[in-house]
Amino acid sequence: MQKDTLAHRELSAILEEKLATPDPPHGYTARFVPETAGWISSLEPSHQGQVFELLGHILSLPGEVPLKTRALLVLERFPHPQTELLLDAFLSQAPSRHTPDDLRLAEELRERLYDRTLLLGRRRITLKYRQNAIRFHRQTVVGWEQYAVFTIPPDLDQAEQIYDLIIEHHHPTALIACRGDYDLAAVLDEKTGRPLRWHQTK
Repeated sequence: MQKDTLAHRELSAILEEKLATPDPPHGYTARFVPETAGWISSLEPSHQGQVFELLGHILSLPGEVPLKTRALLVLERFPHPQTELLLDAFLSQAPSRHTPDDLRLAEELRERLYDRTLLLGRRRITLKYRQNAIRFHRQTVVGWEQYAVFTIPPDLDQAEQIYDLIIEHHHPTALIACRGDYDLAAVLDEKTGRPLRWHQTK
């Protein structure tokens, strides 16, 4: 146990040192990103897991913390489920805990790595590529609350993957790749997450 605690402290100290890597005096190059990402990639899996826990701790800190912004930028180098969980946890917290710039950065990173998000008033509708699902959230006083999920119905045995989320005739619409030479569009009810109608797209 003492050995594990010592390793954890050492990893924490190295992580903070890597995140604080300064840029050369001639301009902003974000040198901390490749420095930190390269170090994390070199670690054995168990130590990588501990580093992601430490990144999660940094991201949970309230207020304006420069290390939070740097931690978010490093996460872009790691498109896998742990990153997705950290970004989801960050964005599910009360918006007042983070700066608008950090929240915007986290949204952009999540969308680039995994998601396609539509904002419709006080509703947020997100395609989760890895889960092959569309999740519906409503804004509350404490953050975003999930109220519905759309997945491909089992009886659509030719349908394979939800690959995009668009607006069609003022409704969120899931584009679904199918086996064969056609795709399906599912026009969804933003209040319930249920399909209103289906049609082929090609």
